[in-house]
Amino acid sequence: MSTRTFRWNDPDETVGYRAAEVDGDVVRWWSWSHVHGEGRRDLGAQRREEVVRDGPPLEVPSIVLAQILEALAASSDR
Repeated sequence: MSTRTFRWNDPDETVGYRAAEVDGDVVRWWSWSHVHGEGRRDLGAQRREEVVRDGPPLEVPSIVLAQILEALAASSDR
């Protein structure tokens, strides 16, 4: 099983980005800051059914969310 990472940011944002890692039926949400000393900040984890039922814990562009859900579905089909 491989982990897939998705990253996105606001086009006006230059100090970091947000990301999701799909590993099996779990997605881990986090943000990254380019500011020295800040780095990665974990924002939570959800199983596939929680993402479908509750939505992600942060704003995700619809095209990226569709790709994350597709990756989660593909993982559960294995």
